[in-house]
Amino acid sequence: SKRRKSPGRTNTEILPNCIKKMRKRTGSNAPPGRQGLMFTIPLLAIVIALIMALLYTNISIRSRENNLLDELSVLRERARELELTLSRRADLDAEQLLAEPSPQHVPRIAAPGQTSSAGERLDGVAIVCCLDGPGWLQNRYTMSVQNIVMGLPSTWKVQLFHKGSIQSRKGIERNRGLARLINAGRVVVTELDGEWKKRSRSELYLSRYFWSQLVLSEKFMFFGHGGVLCHNSNFTLGDFLHYELCASPDGGFALITKSRVLEFLEQSLPGDSQYMKKIHGPIPFLLGGIRKLPGISTAPNDVLDKFVLNQRDAYQGIPFAISGTMADLSPEDRKGYIDTCPEIKMIFPSLDHPSCFGASNTLNRDACVQSLCVSSPKPGGC
Repeated sequence: SKRRKSPGRTNTEILPNCIKKMRKRTGSNAPPGRQGLMFTIPLLAIVIALIMALLYTNISIRSRENNLLDELSVLRERARELELTLSRRADLDAEQLLAEPSPQHVPRIAAPGQTSSAGERLDGVAIVCCLDGPGWLQNRYTMSVQNIVMGLPSTWKVQLFHKGSIQSRKGIERNRGLARLINAGRVVVTELDGEWKKRSRSELYLSRYFWSQLVLSEKFMFFGHGGVLCHNSNFTLGDFLHYELCASPDGGFALITKSRVLEFLEQSLPGDSQYMKKIHGPIPFLLGGIRKLPGISTAPNDVLDKFVLNQRDAYQGIPFAISGTMADLSPEDRKGYIDTCPEIKMIFPSLDHPSCFGASNTLNRDACVQSLCVSSPKPGGC
C-alpha cells in the first residue's frame, strides 16, 4: 500500500532529516564532500614519509661512500709515505756502508772454522774488487753477486773490496738488491784504506798486505763480473775444495789457498811497486806462479773441465761455472751451454749484441769495445 505523506510535512523538510540520520549511522559530522579528503590526507602523509625515508637513506649511502673514499685516499697516501720511507732507508743504508770510517769496514781476520766479527762460522770467501766499473756493468752487480751467493756453502760469504771512490759509491747506490744482501750478512764490504785507495789493481793483487790483512779466510774463490755459476750443474763448490789451486787459465774463476799465495809472493816478487805496476793481468800472473810451487795440489784438466768452462771445444754437460763469452765454440755448442746454464746470459752487454756475440759476419771489434765502455775515449752513457 502506498505510504501516505505525513500531514503538514513537505519534501524540503524530509531531506534534512535523512541526511541527519545518515550522519548518525556513519559517525561523521563532516559534509559528504569533505569525507574523501579526510581519507586522502593520511595517504599523502604516508607517501611523503616514504619519500623522506628514501631520500635520507640515499644521503646516508652517499655520505658513507664519501667517507670510504676519504679513508681510501688516506691509506694510499700512507702507502706512498711508507714506500718513500723504505726507499730512503735503503739509500741511507747504502750510503752508511760507504760513509763509515775504513776500520769499521775491515772485519777481523778469521781462519777456517773460526768465527768472523759477526760470530758466525766462516770457512771461505768469494772475493771481487772494486765496484768501480762502467755504468752498464754496475747495473749487474746485484745479479752477479747474488748468483755467487746462491752457489756458496752456508759457511761462506762474498767479500767486496772498493776504494771509496765516487764510482764505487754509485755501484752500491744503484744496486739496492746488493745493499739488502749486505744487510742480510751474506756479503761483507771492505773499503781499502790509506794509500791503497790510489794503488792499481796489479799492485793490490800482488801485495802481501792485501792477502794477509784483508782477505777474511784461508780458502777463497776469486771471481770476476765476466762469469757465472751454473746452478743447474751437478757439481758444487765442495767437489773442488780439497785442491789448493783450481782455476781457469784466464783467472775468471779461481779457487785458491791463501797461504800458497803468500808463499809465492814471498819467494818470487820484490816489494817494488813500479815492478808490480808493469804486470798486466795480475790474477793470471799470480796463478801461473802458484802452479810452479813445489808440492802444490792443483786440479787436473779433467777436473778443471767440471769446475769452469773456459777452453772446451764442444758441449760436454753443465760445469760448475762458465767464464767468458765462449767465443771459440760453434753456435750450436754455445747454444747448448746457454740453454742449460741460462745464467750466462746476464754477463753480456746485450743478449744478442751483433758486434760482440753473433754470427761471424756481424762481429765488429771496435763497435764491441765501444759498447762495453772500455774504448778510449769512452762513448756517452758509460
